[in-house]
Amino acid sequence: MGALGGLLIIPLRRKLHESPYWLMAKGRHSEAEAVMVQAEQRTIQRQGNLPVSDRPDIIQHTAVPPRTFPPQAYSQLTFRTW
Repeated sequence: MGALGGLLIIPLRRKLHESPYWLMAKGRHSEAEAVMVQAEQRTIQRQGNLPVSDRPDIIQHTAVPPRTFPPQAYSQLTFRTW
């Protein structure tokens, strides 16, 4: 009975694509892009054009130097969370 579940998953496995996030994490950028393009094309076929995003493609994170915050803020925050 347990093997039946394993046999049922085989056809499903062929239809499932790797996660684009996982592919990017493994350095397989072109494959991740291809998976995303295919997903977008399927969505366009089913629902029409995709809405345009107003978010930037790349978000730059900047480090904040520790001296930006006064030492009092650190001590108060530490005291409150303790």
